[in-house]
Amino acid sequence: MLLNIILLTVAIAAIIAAAKFWGDKQRLKALLPREREATDDHLRVVAAEAFARSGRELNAGQERQLQQLLEPLRRDIEQFRRRVDDCYSAEARERFALKEQVSRLIRDSAEVGRHARDLAGALRGNNRVQGLWGEMLLSSILEASGLREGHEFKTQVAVEGKRPDVIVYFPGDRCLVVDSKVSLTSYLDLCNAPADADIAALERAHADSVWRHVMELDLKRYQALVGESTLDFVVMFIPNEPAYIALMRSRPEIWERAMKRGVLIASPTHLVTVLRLAAELWRREAAEQNAKAIAQEAGRMLDKFIDFCADMTKMKNHLERAANACDSAMNRLRDGRDSLVSRARRVRDMGVPAKADLPESSDAPRNTHL
Repeated sequence: MLLNIILLTVAIAAIIAAAKFWGDKQRLKALLPREREATDDHLRVVAAEAFARSGRELNAGQERQLQQLLEPLRRDIEQFRRRVDDCYSAEARERFALKEQVSRLIRDSAEVGRHARDLAGALRGNNRVQGLWGEMLLSSILEASGLREGHEFKTQVAVEGKRPDVIVYFPGDRCLVVDSKVSLTSYLDLCNAPADADIAALERAHADSVWRHVMELDLKRYQALVGESTLDFVVMFIPNEPAYIALMRSRPEIWERAMKRGVLIASPTHLVTVLRLAAELWRREAAEQNAKAIAQEAGRMLDKFIDFCADMTKMKNHLERAANACDSAMNRLRDGRDSLVSRARRVRDMGVPAKADLPESSDAPRNTHL
């Protein structure tokens, strides 16, 4: 476009020069306004087209640059939108699942409450039921701790006419007796007492009930009946954590007094700790036994390897002796003038027919030509 403008300007200059050269001033005066006007119009048209084209090219270039600049932002926004959608969907699913869990929890809580009331009524009226409930809870704690019935613990083992609830075995032929027959009737009375009841008296009754059972266990001396391998105390399991807390709150010295009589008062938390310790000791015992077995197996494998190496050495020596004997036999067969092959060759040369050629001997002339 700029070239067209330059050419047009040069043409105008040439016209003016020609008019001056020929002296046609009047004609040039009449021609110049029209040419100037036509040139101006043409220049305006050309400039407008140039500006329009430049504007379009500039807009297209700016649009491409703008798209290039905004493309990462567009991708980030799209990715963010997808993440928001995913989070919203996940949140909706979690809300629905939480609602279902809350509803199930409410139903289960109501069911547990009903069973708890039934259990409380049964426990209040029958000490045997309390003992069975304590044994059931003790058995579940034992299994949850990783111990196996019949292996790491046994239940209701008859010992001189008596049956301790559980005997827990430890590595090294050690064992521990656990009793779960403590009565919780006084504690249930404490829990269900009205607001105007004498709480201190009920707490004393609960502590007295526990202490009576401590004295019973002291007289039974389970730890002496089981054998010398048992520990020198019996665990009295209280199958209710709040009952244990109430006992320690009302009579904190009872634990030490019971321990002096060879009775360890334990709550579910304490018993779980002891049983997990037993399970860990058994795991370590198994690991040590495995390590010993691996060491023994490795020793036997090493002995076998040494024997194998010795046998291979013997076999090598035998093979070497066999090879030497074979070489000696081959020497007698074909090497030397007195070998069997040389003698057979001389017999053949005397005219004795043979079906096949004799092997060459070391002293026979060899054909070196191909």
